[in-house]
Amino acid sequence: MGFNIFTKKSDPRSSDYRETRNILNEISFENRLKSIIAETTVTGRGEGNATSITSDFATPPDVSFDDYAVAYETMPWFYAAVNTVAYAAARAPFRIYRKKRILESWGREEVTTGLAYNLLQNPNPSMTSNKELIVATFSWQRIAGNAYWAIVPSDEAVKRASATAGGQLEVTAEDLELWCLRPDWIKIVPDKHKLIKGYVYGVGKVETGLTPDQMIHFKLFHPRDPYYGLSPIGPLANTGELDIMATETNKRWFKQGGRPDIILSTDKMLAKQAKDEMIKRFKERVEGYKKSHQVIVLDQGLQLKDSSFLPRDMEFEALKRISRGEVLSVYGVPPTLVGFYQEGVNRSVADIQRTAFWEDTMMPMFVVQGELITDKYINKFHKNLFGEFDTSGIPALEESRTKRSAREIAEINAGVRTRDEFRLDRNLSPFGGSRGEGWWGNSAFVPLIDEDGEVVNNLPVKLDVPVAGGNGSTVADEVERSIKVLANLYPSEDENV
Repeated sequence: MGFNIFTKKSDPRSSDYRETRNILNEISFENRLKSIIAETTVTGRGEGNATSITSDFATPPDVSFDDYAVAYETMPWFYAAVNTVAYAAARAPFRIYRKKRILESWGREEVTTGLAYNLLQNPNPSMTSNKELIVATFSWQRIAGNAYWAIVPSDEAVKRASATAGGQLEVTAEDLELWCLRPDWIKIVPDKHKLIKGYVYGVGKVETGLTPDQMIHFKLFHPRDPYYGLSPIGPLANTGELDIMATETNKRWFKQGGRPDIILSTDKMLAKQAKDEMIKRFKERVEGYKKSHQVIVLDQGLQLKDSSFLPRDMEFEALKRISRGEVLSVYGVPPTLVGFYQEGVNRSVADIQRTAFWEDTMMPMFVVQGELITDKYINKFHKNLFGEFDTSGIPALEESRTKRSAREIAEINAGVRTRDEFRLDRNLSPFGGSRGEGWWGNSAFVPLIDEDGEVVNNLPVKLDVPVAGGNGSTVADEVERSIKVLANLYPSEDENV
């Protein structure tokens, strides 16, 4: 994969290039794709020269990408946290919808055709599923703070464009590929007015120019850099360094600093042969579990000393525990989701942690990334479509949905909202008529007095029934008494108080 937009004769700093960009901004994205494919046939894929704009590159993050990669590749908690987020994201399918007018409200219907949908389902020859694309995107973002999608022409599209010789070129999903690029191979070309002029992708002499229209940049917030995102590993630099040093120290102890468990000492000088014979005889007497707890007698003034110890176990375990907690906290991943069950954690606590992970970590990500994909990807092809991550199949969120249903039923019974209003919120077809648009109330709620303050006589209860414990008073008597009490508590505005 690779093609060139930035050529020596189309330098981003040149007037010709600026004029071309202004023209491209005024035409549709589909026509721009045709221009991109046509331009690719001139320069060749993967052979472009973008070195003429290297001086204009935005300054990359201070920390080397290699440091991020090493943390992910060698440190268990970083690896576990990134994978937990990335593969959780792949469990929620990304769906494309169309806004649909239903009665007096707006609903939506799922779209399963079109350029944006087809390209997302089969991004490129190396990724035959959008789940792979989602895993790669969230992984890169959680490792480097940046992830990039690039919309590029396929080899077949380039060949067909060459054969058309200036003829009409129709852009289809088969003509395009959607790639998730390595963030450390991306260089951003800044612009004084539009922030970003373009991107250069590649390593060494093989570089490819990309316009902002072709790129979707998933970046995390960075307080000091408007171009590149801040990796979650950045705030954990000290934590990772201490974890590595603790592990290396412990490893060196086992390799070099180990000590014998038992020492035989004597105040006599022994020859090497005598020492070897003494060790051999001692091991024959005590080595092995079958010879444990036996009584032995030492001669020649020998003394037995136990030198076994553990290498600062408490400090090492405490440091590793702190490191694990900080890493998982930054990534928003509870310990139980990475297979670590602390003492006292039962199934109920584990379920709470799992629900909190989806509600507090994944759902905010889905909202932000879904809006970005809609704006920077879907709306390039279809202005009236939008996309969302579908979490309806996530078991951990089932309890939240159950509570939502209970609240909706309560509001319907109380006459706060209609059935169709809730159905539209859930993207369901409305019932219509009295079933959906009518107001439904609890049958237990009936009026006791009319507008004139008189007791209603057509209640579905008998007013002359004696009240239990009411000293012979009836229901009607109790209603009248309640009215008088309320009148004393809340007098009308025309009475003097």
